[in-house]
Amino acid sequence: MSQGQEQPSETAKSSTEARAELYALVKAAEEDGVTTLIHKRDDRALLAPLDRFPAARQAGTFPSHVLSAAQKDFGDLISRAAHGEPQVLRRSRTPVAVLLPVDANLATHSSDPATAAAAPAGGAVNSQGTQSRGSAPRRLATLGDAIGSVLASGPSGGPTFGLPGLDAATGGLQPGLLTLVAAPPAGGGSLLGLAAARQTALVDGRKVLYAVVTRV
Repeated sequence: MSQGQEQPSETAKSSTEARAELYALVKAAEEDGVTTLIHKRDDRALLAPLDRFPAARQAGTFPSHVLSAAQKDFGDLISRAAHGEPQVLRRSRTPVAVLLPVDANLATHSSDPATAAAAPAGGAVNSQGTQSRGSAPRRLATLGDAIGSVLASGPSGGPTFGLPGLDAATGGLQPGLLTLVAAPPAGGGSLLGLAAARQTALVDGRKVLYAVVTRV
């Protein structure tokens, strides 16, 4: 194999390991094309990049979940995917990866959702598109989903607060988003902003503007 034709790698994880490392595995799939084989007892599924299943990019065709919700229900999603029902993983509203049955064949790689839904049972995927348009189940966003859509991207590689516990919980400061820190007087809001500014300027070596607005 020539140097210019390297194929994306594949790794294997238990469902417990994959749940804990979900953000990193999705990032590896999204950026490096890495596919992860995930096993849960007798169920096996692939966490794969979207290029392996382009139909997952079609909104509303398959069940989809923001990463925070997917992490909570990960074992159930693995079982569903293993039994032929692809599960799309989203960062906010954007599909970033997909859980597929291990034996999904090349017919399911079509960008046409109808073709994917018609795949034979040997490597079958069961699409919600096979149901009538009026009877397709709808899932209301919960408060957890709404919060998860903001936090689901995990560590962003952008600025952080410099506080490991807080950065792990929030994913740091997300590029392109305005982050508001609200606190009562003497509640530490300014210190939190100062910690982020210090981390950005002194540790990360980036330019930062730190300003405090107070009421008179």
